[in-house]
Amino acid sequence: LYTIPANAAQGFRTISFTASDAQGGTATSSLVLAIGTCTDSGAPVVISKLFGGGAHYDYVPNMDFAEIYNRSSAPMDLTGWNVQYQDSDNDFSAAKSIALSGIIGPGERRLVAPQPVPGIGLPIPTPDFAAALPGFGFDNHFGRLALVKPIPPATTAETLVATGAGSGVLDGRGVVDLVGYGSADPTYEGVSPTDTLSNGTWLQRKNNGNQDYNQNLLDFDVAFILAFPSTTRTLTVSKVTPGASSGTVASDFMEINCGSTCSAVLDRDSMVNLTATPGPHSKFRGWSGACTGTGACFVTMTDSVTVTATFGCAADYNNDGVIAVQDIFDFLNGWFAGNPSADFNGGGLSVQDIFDFLNAWFAGC
Repeated sequence: LYTIPANAAQGFRTISFTASDAQGGTATSSLVLAIGTCTDSGAPVVISKLFGGGAHYDYVPNMDFAEIYNRSSAPMDLTGWNVQYQDSDNDFSAAKSIALSGIIGPGERRLVAPQPVPGIGLPIPTPDFAAALPGFGFDNHFGRLALVKPIPPATTAETLVATGAGSGVLDGRGVVDLVGYGSADPTYEGVSPTDTLSNGTWLQRKNNGNQDYNQNLLDFDVAFILAFPSTTRTLTVSKVTPGASSGTVASDFMEINCGSTCSAVLDRDSMVNLTATPGPHSKFRGWSGACTGTGACFVTMTDSVTVTATFGCAADYNNDGVIAVQDIFDFLNGWFAGNPSADFNGGGLSVQDIFDFLNAWFAGC
């Protein structure tokens, strides 16, 4: 039994051992252990997927891509950030970089492509960020990718510089995340690069993109591509419920059930239908933000969206925010005039509407 000391330095350690059998035979050998620290990096945004076999066959994605993911609980401004790539035997350079921009919300993903024009193969979602023409490609076996942010007082992200071709020594002041993939790549986080990729496999960061111990070999799985990468946006629902009014907002497939779940991260360009349901002695006054009016709210997630649903007390007939005697007079005037707004219980105008309204008025909502 060999115990790794708690203070062992990160790196490789050779362990010699002797094995024996019941007949008295012995053999001496050794094995190499990779020892790595497993402390979370604290990086808010990470590279969560990478694929370098695009457009090679009809049955694989039609371009190379990387996915970045905001695993933090706060929105991040990507202005001035970029993604930089280099082959395993060359240095990083600005020639193989992809500029990023805009806000990436908590739990959101963005799709980055080194090729501005797709090739043969299965179409993936339109990338959020792509390299300028003529573009470049990710190697389908070995390479490295860095997510880089600006360094104050610089206004653009630094260019990663190695001390010699392929040596992998980085000026890493602005490096938020670095992935070295394939056994031949000399630049990586931790004790080793990831396993080698192929035309049909990609890198997936473990724990749905949340694991980042700065250990490429441990943080990523190499897996066959069984799904496409994601680019996502956040739908946020807020409610205004003055006084004792109440209500809920729900989507068709219950991504939103507000109630309790008032935001959801959804695929970009997906369509969501929101329905507002007033609570007891309450009424729905209308939408604001991405929707207006009082009917159904249909949202297309081309970007992150906020929708507000405003409810009110049903006894506040004139919608002035105050339950007063004037509401009784206004309601009765509407009822005798046959105004549909006086159909208090939704069953058609009847004397019962008067009783129901007065019950709500005396109940305070």
